[in-house]
Amino acid sequence: MTVDHLHDHYELYYLLSGERIYFIKDRSYRIRAGDLVFVDRNAVHKTLDSGRPDHDRLVLYISPELFAELAVPPELAEGLKEPFGWDVPILRLPSPAGEVVERMVGEMVNEMIHPQAGSSWLLRHRTVELLLFAYRSRHLGTVRSADTEPILHPKTQAVVRYLNDNYQ
Repeated sequence: MTVDHLHDHYELYYLLSGERIYFIKDRSYRIRAGDLVFVDRNAVHKTLDSGRPDHDRLVLYISPELFAELAVPPELAEGLKEPFGWDVPILRLPSPAGEVVERMVGEMVNEMIHPQAGSSWLLRHRTVELLLFAYRSRHLGTVRSADTEPILHPKTQAVVRYLNDNYQ
């Protein structure tokens, strides 16, 4: 979505192809195919054209209730939510880990295109599996701001950061 917005659920964005600029809170990031972007609840965000035409993506909206309903220890449920709070909420995995995510996402897309009995349950299961894989793989592909942040509007970003930090 190219308009600033926020919502009360988590958003998991996977770029299947192309390149985008993703603005989250007060920073922008250049993301590329294979990147997972984790948008926390109530975080202002939007995507923008990177100058390269065409992109395909999968966007999952995750209800906070999902984590409460999981039959897992509370520390694991918190671990699954952890990527949404990372300083740079992007996971860029090298092969073969990136190929595992690509396969999982491909299975999810196929299930959405060709729904069958139990599709909603399977998609929920795959979402949790994807979050668990991201949590376990964070050491392989977390990125630093300098690796992803385009120098498009540094003064604007500084102003937005100041406003966010000093809002009260």
